Amino acid sequence: MKGLELSLLAIVSATDKTGYALDSKQTPNTLPDKESRLDFYLQQVEASKDFFVENNIKYLVCDGFYAKEKTWDKAASAGLSVLTRLRCDANMKWLYAGEQKAKVRKRKYGSKINWKATDLLDKMDLAHSYATTEKEYPQLAGATLYSKVVYSVKWKRKLKIVLIVKTEKGKQSMAILACSDLEVAAHLVAQYYSLRFQTVSVAIEFIFRVLKQHLGLTESQTRKEQRIDFHLNAVAMTYNLARMENKLAGNKKFSLYDIKSE
Repeated sequence: MKGLELSLLAIVSATDKTGYALDSKQTPNTLPDKESRLDFYLQQVEASKDFFVENNIKYLVCDGFYAKEKTWDKAASAGLSVLTRLRCDANMKWLYAGEQKAKVRKRKYGSKINWKATDLLDKMDLAHSYATTEKEYPQLAGATLYSKVVYSVKWKRKLKIVLIVKTEKGKQSMAILACSDLEVAAHLVAQYYSLRFQTVSVAIEFIFRVLKQHLGLTESQTRKEQRIDFHLNAVAMTYNLARMENKLAGNKKFSLYDIKSE
């Protein structure tokens, strides 16, 4: 609903697969001329630059909405590499690896990538395969990863592409992930993205649900900007403290309902 949107910047520990709220802001009702909501979100990222540096945070993981040129630039200025998902028709080219002619400018890029081509996977590097019994990252169970560094025509930069290919009930599905860090391992790209969106205890949607159901995120009745900001971040901090208490107690599962009962 207009005026009730919340922008939440969260951090994820890849070691213990736990998500924590870092900064909450209500999206402004009006924005300066030529400034979009994406600009506001990226300003929130830039404002936390010092925190990222001090805590060795390297990746900004975001959905396809953020796959825009300004995201790559703003993230880089904050010391982050972007990891996102691309459309199934993303305009990419292979890097040219053939013979070069001696007296002309060297060719950098090859043909446009056809994501529906039958020989697509043959042109990529087989990076990693997950067993169907995978438990640590269940959403990647049975998936095969293919990777390649390619050239983005739209953003005029090289990106590391990771294809997640799964076959279920005889039907093949594919997701295209992209990362501005060209050296990162393909399996880390897939795992970081899956942690951000699909693991129940980590996903930012899970954080939203807990804040609303158990901590009164939507129950503030003030209309003053500073008080709203205080309420949003106080609720988020309460969630973080509950998370830490649960971790220090040695519990493997997290239930805010149980913590409130205790």
